[in-house]
Amino acid sequence: MTKRYRPTNNVAPIFYRCFPGLQGTDWRIRSPYDDDYQCIAWAAMHIDRHMWPHADYAWFPGAPIYPGDALEVTSDLFVEGFSRIGYKPIGKHRHRWVPGFQKLAIYATEVGVTHMARQRILGRGWLSKAGDFEDIIHRRLEDIEGDVSAIAASAGSYGKVVEILRRGWWSAFKYGCVARAYRITREMRDYRRTHKWDAP
Repeated sequence: MTKRYRPTNNVAPIFYRCFPGLQGTDWRIRSPYDDDYQCIAWAAMHIDRHMWPHADYAWFPGAPIYPGDALEVTSDLFVEGFSRIGYKPIGKHRHRWVPGFQKLAIYATEVGVTHMARQRILGRGWLSKAGDFEDIIHRRLEDIEGDVSAIAASAGSYGKVVEILRRGWWSAFKYGCVARAYRITREMRDYRRTHKWDAP
């Protein structure tokens, strides 16, 4: 798909309907509209695929996937998958930035995992790819939390954070994530420079 620039003031109402907790917070768009990837791939530093623990999607080699008729996709599969690139679970409350470590947050509702967010390298907020929408920076994990019920999930709620994963910066270098992060950041920065980006 061709990337599309959508001014922040045009898309803010859409984000506020999906994530009421963003209203009144310090958040901003960091990418063009692009449905070539989603939040799980973005957590793993990819912008050219959709990732999910299922045979129809890209996933980590050797990591378990769920059967096609499974109703729930539990966080265990994501913990196991991201362990292939150095991440380990540390509990859902240990989200504060710690020098030398990179963290991911797993969100879920009653019907399973819905979203992943990645902590910025120097800890100034979290990066989320909102479905097919743009990437955003939001200050707190709870800014995009919502109802955990099955009904809310069907309406697009991300539910609550259920697990934090952590890895050392050395692992990020080891698995090539730093090189990809640098390339992607440069591409998005260059894109922003050629378009007008308005504050929400």
